Amino acid sequence: MRFKKVRITALFTAALLLATMIPVQAVELDAQVAEPEVLEAESELQGSEMIPDIIEEEFFETEEEVTPASEENVPDLLPATDDEFAPDMAGYNGIEFIEVPEGYYNDELIEDSGEDYFDDDDQLFASTDAYWDRYSNYFFYNQMTDTEKKYYDSLNDACLKVIQGNTDYKQVAATSSDGSHSWYLLPTASAKGLSSDQLQDIFFIFYYNNPQYYFVYNSVRWSGTTVYMMCDQAFHLGADRAATTSAMRDQLDSWMSEVNTETTQLGKEKKAHDIIARDVQYVSGQFDQSSYSAVVQHKTVCTGYAKTMDMLLSAAGIDAGVVNKNGVHAWNIVRVNGTWYYVDVTWDDQTWGTMYKYFNRSSSVMSDSDHQADSMWGRFLPSLTADSGGSADGTAAALGTTSAPKASQAKSGSSYSISLSSDSGSKIWYTLDKTDPGSAVSKSTLYSGSITAKKGAVIKARAERTGYYDSGVVTVTAGDESIPDPDPDDPPEDEDKVKSISLDQKSIVLKLGESATLTSTITPSTAYNTLVDWTTSEDSKAYSERVIRDVSSRSGTNNPVSTCTFTANKVGTVTVTVTTREGGYSASCKVTVTDGSDPVPGDVQTYKILVGQNITTYNEGDPAFDDQFAAAFGEDARKRTIKYRVDPSGLLSMSTKKMNGIKTQFFTGKKPGTATIYVTRKWKDYENERILANIIVTKPEIDKANQKITVNNLNDTYEMTDIVNWVDGIAPDSYNVAWKSANDSVANVDTTGHVTFGKAGTAKVTGTFTLGTGKVVVTTTFKVVVPALSKTCVTMKAGGSAKITLKNVKEGSWVEWKTSSMLDCISSGKKNETLTIKTTSQSGTCICYCSVNGMTFYFVVGVADSARNVSVPLAGETIMITCDSKATAEFLDQIVQYRVKNGLPVITNIGTLGRGANTRVVELPFSTESYTRPDGSDSKTAYSADVVYQGEYFGAMGGKAMFNEYMKYPGFQNAILRTDISMMGVQFIQTTQKYPFWVYVNGKSVKKNINRFMVITFG
Repeated sequence: MRFKKVRITALFTAALLLATMIPVQAVELDAQVAEPEVLEAESELQGSEMIPDIIEEEFFETEEEVTPASEENVPDLLPATDDEFAPDMAGYNGIEFIEVPEGYYNDELIEDSGEDYFDDDDQLFASTDAYWDRYSNYFFYNQMTDTEKKYYDSLNDACLKVIQGNTDYKQVAATSSDGSHSWYLLPTASAKGLSSDQLQDIFFIFYYNNPQYYFVYNSVRWSGTTVYMMCDQAFHLGADRAATTSAMRDQLDSWMSEVNTETTQLGKEKKAHDIIARDVQYVSGQFDQSSYSAVVQHKTVCTGYAKTMDMLLSAAGIDAGVVNKNGVHAWNIVRVNGTWYYVDVTWDDQTWGTMYKYFNRSSSVMSDSDHQADSMWGRFLPSLTADSGGSADGTAAALGTTSAPKASQAKSGSSYSISLSSDSGSKIWYTLDKTDPGSAVSKSTLYSGSITAKKGAVIKARAERTGYYDSGVVTVTAGDESIPDPDPDDPPEDEDKVKSISLDQKSIVLKLGESATLTSTITPSTAYNTLVDWTTSEDSKAYSERVIRDVSSRSGTNNPVSTCTFTANKVGTVTVTVTTREGGYSASCKVTVTDGSDPVPGDVQTYKILVGQNITTYNEGDPAFDDQFAAAFGEDARKRTIKYRVDPSGLLSMSTKKMNGIKTQFFTGKKPGTATIYVTRKWKDYENERILANIIVTKPEIDKANQKITVNNLNDTYEMTDIVNWVDGIAPDSYNVAWKSANDSVANVDTTGHVTFGKAGTAKVTGTFTLGTGKVVVTTTFKVVVPALSKTCVTMKAGGSAKITLKNVKEGSWVEWKTSSMLDCISSGKKNETLTIKTTSQSGTCICYCSVNGMTFYFVVGVADSARNVSVPLAGETIMITCDSKATAEFLDQIVQYRVKNGLPVITNIGTLGRGANTRVVELPFSTESYTRPDGSDSKTAYSADVVYQGEYFGAMGGKAMFNEYMKYPGFQNAILRTDISMMGVQFIQTTQKYPFWVYVNGKSVKKNINRFMVITFG
């Protein structure tokens, strides 16, 4: 890959500066939208499946002039934009290189070491930062020449100064063309011995494969062999950069904790792939070429996707790298189960979810124009012939483990020639700085021939082979006479092979500053290759942060005993492991470092318990505690004395008993409050008291005002959780509660403490709170007193009068009455609860109602023509109204339509007429009546029936007119169309509500042969 070069001659620059004093401006580049292309027909990924639904919009530069893609060629699913991420060079995927005159930025330099980094030819590796180094990869670095590596290390040193320091960097004369954006000069690097093309190529590799250096901007200046890196204005202040670095670290640590829950290479790779697709959106922005955009902002383009994937895999110990196509696209190479693949998280992150079409694919499958890696990557790329088939589970398993390298040496003067060998077809990577080697996760050298080293030099080697797991690490010390000189004609006998290894101690307790020695023993004692490796569970930590350090070990051939010595550095716990090189047998020891105040360390915990609950916080009789105490003070210390105390007293009671054979201390909550438990351990002159735990004892309670509650409205509801309070507002983190009502028909309570009411009466609701052995019961008594009409049906002759009263009306309430124009009514009473009804000369039947506190109560008033002798033997509970069957069908159809429209359950036929609701109706078979709607829509079938009624008929109002009269009132509409109706028959409706309810039944062939309309009321 090549980039446009802008050369500024010294003469031209001098003239420019003298004449205009205008600083040299960085050249901004053209943009082009890159569209993924569909693979050829014979490719495995074809047609629309190949085209991702997120298309990258990235900027790049080539030798030729380019223009933006036309609108006709841009797919509809371009990524969304956001004003917050309005780019200055948005989506730019290339590097801007500008050559400037020698010394051009000298006045702007922040620091100059004054040293030539390359004076010492033996200095091959630059300084590293233990934390951030884990997020870089060295796959390309490890294949570079020594001169290229020195330049790469120089870039790394410069970036380490930035990420580790708090320097405020200066703005230089490089701004965007519109003057709205500035760049700032970072420490310089040296590319001594490289051409300008090499300088650019190596920088490009460094930029993409060190994503932890989020602040490096994709605009670079160089003069001769001096390289000037830039940072964005957002990162030039030390304080701002420290905050950003902390945010990067927090998010990466969080993601890595997820990745490391997986135990296999493939599992870790898939987890990293899925995390990025889950948490990152494809949105271009000012920082979309930096890992910052993906890690902190969660919005990026392909470069951010690829860099973040590289960081997570490298930190997980998986070989990986980033490659790209000239300014168009970036993706990853990944080595899992010993095999290299292409991975493109960007194209797997779809708007509808995550796919695996571009997960562990071969270069032949991912051969579209956007995945043609630039030529500069060619000399480094591995073979990419294996393919997963585009499935998350399609990656091949490893065939086995590569054999560890075998070493032999020959003395040559004052030096030694070390030779390494392994399985056929394998590669061997080695280091000379005592770090573990690998093809990408560490700086290593590919073995190509014997290594010449002075006596005492340490060489570590590891073998890798395509399709196999890497071998273990072999350590060779030049001049060590114990190094075997394998003779293929004289292999070791079976009795000379390692069978196992053991340690003299399984646990050690040290005070700060103390040292200890572990001794390992190999079985059998006659084993020939007795070389071992000592490791700790914190080898990846910074040296100063380790629990133990100054770790030194000694092992050799024909000596089954090996030792390892170390010093306690920091309070904590670490595991030391010894592993045989032959057979890979291992043994471990747990090392605990204390500050000397307590040989049994532990954090002070706070527990919240219920009154009556038992809790145990320490098992002093546990043999593990005895072992630790004995390790600190000797075996006799197992006889130590232990004493507990609680402050303040009275909140907890103490008891001791055995559980599973172990002496256990119990504490039981007696009353609410906070208590501290202290434990004193004493042995001879040692005595130490420490806080064992803090115990908060609490309980639920109901205040006096809520222990008795009067309810005047059946529509009211109560939440018991609102009535119950916790002492001091403190509740346990978890507890169980069971709610119960003594009379469900009056007050019903569900499992959540939600109380509803069904009828007048009294009910006690209790809540039983339990946690462990703790149990607390709370109680509230509900008295339900609801209004009720003295009558639900009033019958009288024209000119007569009657009174009706709404009883049990709550004090301070006011009753509203609604009556018909055929009546002359007067309301009275302190709460307006009584209605005096006087009739006019008009006869007929009307529906009236009253309302109070959101409740509505209906009643029927029937006025008989005075000329007729009317008898209503059912005491007003049933009224017969003349009506034809068509009106009945129409009315029932209206109810059906309303309920269907509002998504209510369909009212169903109950099968046969029953004797219910205080009626005296003889059961007869059902018949149906068809009704065609006025709008001509499909007919509905309504219910009708033949009935025999024991009594006289009453009234003369037609059914259709009656229906219209009823439906004028919203309250009536709501009542007759309620959602809680469960079934319907010709005779009655079963309902849980206590409102009056009317059902219309068509009757014929009854006494006097009159078609009648029957109304049944439900009180």
